[in-house]
Amino acid sequence: MSHGTLDYQFTESLYVTGNIEAGEMNGTASIDYDREGNWSVDGVYLDGWDKIARKFNTTVKLPETSEVYRILHDRLTTGKTAQFISSEVLEKLEGDGVRFRSDRQEHSTLHSAAHGV
Repeated sequence: MSHGTLDYQFTESLYVTGNIEAGEMNGTASIDYDREGNWSVDGVYLDGWDKIARKFNTTVKLPETSEVYRILHDRLTTGKTAQFISSEVLEKLEGDGVRFRSDRQEHSTLHSAAHGV
């Protein structure tokens, strides 16, 4: 699938009920995307604290089998977050000069009209 990857930083709460959010998690999702704008989550990393080195900003890759991974994956791939990631992917592709089918169809239609076809 890979045309490129982008890192999507997030802050998510582990538990939400009404207006209360608990268990805040910060991290990054590695997003793999192709030239058509299709994308998938390649990995989810949480920010952490290294108690031995006594430093923050250590990242931990979540195993895909963990419940926390499944919760975050679901939130990343549905709703407003998924729409935002899709927009980011399309922006990256446009920045790379990738043209989309709709652009090619519009060009073809204009070309045909200009030439009386």
